[in-house]
Amino acid sequence: MKATLDIADTLFFEAKEIVKRDMVTMRALVERGLRLALAEHKQKPKRFKLADKSVGGKGLSEHAQSQGGFAALRDLANER
Repeated sequence: MKATLDIADTLFFEAKEIVKRDMVTMRALVERGLRLALAEHKQKPKRFKLADKSVGGKGLSEHAQSQGGFAALRDLANER
């Protein structure tokens, strides 16, 4: 398949030097770079997603609400 790429001049000239020095084609160099980039992309770990373990309910009990609500429970849980 043929494709036209618009790349930075500095990148192109650097690639031309490698093509000349290593006696490879521009096509081979670009394909190798693309393969490496795709392999790197596949190796990235999947983003962690926390499972939804919520339960049904109607919020805090009356007792918990009378003790100061969620803020008071949070403060109590964070005490050392």
